[in-house]
Amino acid sequence: MWSSTQVPHILKTMGRTDPGYPEHKLRGGRSGRRRWVRRQDRGAARGDDVPDRGAKAWQPVKWNESRSESMVTAHHGRDQIQDITITANRDGTVTGLKVELMADMGAYIGLVGPGVPILGAFMFNAIYKFPAYHFACTNVFTNTTLTDAYRGAGRPEATFAIERIMDELAAELGMDPMELARRTGSRHEEFPFTTVAGLTYDSGNYRSRNGQSQAALRLRRACAANRPSGASARTRCSFGIGISTFTEMCGLAPSRVLGSLAYGAGGWEHAAIRMLATGSRGRHRGFRTWPGA
Repeated sequence: MWSSTQVPHILKTMGRTDPGYPEHKLRGGRSGRRRWVRRQDRGAARGDDVPDRGAKAWQPVKWNESRSESMVTAHHGRDQIQDITITANRDGTVTGLKVELMADMGAYIGLVGPGVPILGAFMFNAIYKFPAYHFACTNVFTNTTLTDAYRGAGRPEATFAIERIMDELAAELGMDPMELARRTGSRHEEFPFTTVAGLTYDSGNYRSRNGQSQAALRLRRACAANRPSGASARTRCSFGIGISTFTEMCGLAPSRVLGSLAYGAGGWEHAAIRMLATGSRGRHRGFRTWPGA
């Protein structure tokens, strides 16, 4: 069985409920809409679309959905109402961040749908040093298709919110946004740096990148200022200038962290293969630690 999934273990567990398909004979892939077990997966494995059920054992069955079918049946990405409050001194020193979300789950619950906005809770502070932080999220059911993990899962919406509010703060203070980012961002000598959300950034040099970005912006502004004044609309080059930082959290693990978050599955595991002196192979399997174990 080949499936575009990032939860092959869950798919195998669901697949073994069908008679005649041992779990160890099911294999999965990844990518696409990655965190859901659908009826089409199991239907294709059982060969339900083959008229002659007596010939289904070795006949491959493939399920291809159209874009319109995906639109009305598959899970989709984020849908949030974000209420962001930031406090700061007049010199640009940030003193607090408050995040309150209302997240659309769709008409019924997804596999990790309620957990998607929670992932953003670790990213709203971004690279900035907030001494105080409050996060709250309310999940609501609506009449739309369900939402679940979809390309970024909680982090891009957090980046959009913090960068938008930082721009608003810079405008309120009459300060250049890049200067505000320089003042409030973590410094290279502070790494490893533990954020107000509890994550530890092991390395980074954001101020160096800030300087490189400023040089690029100066070049773009100079280019814009030197455009011929008589250039027609067809030949003029129009562009906007903006800045944004993006800090990504990937590879959720280890299992003890997921356990502390009451996540319903384990994290990474490992295996090792050893070549012995006799030429034979000895295999040692690692063990997955499940939350609560």
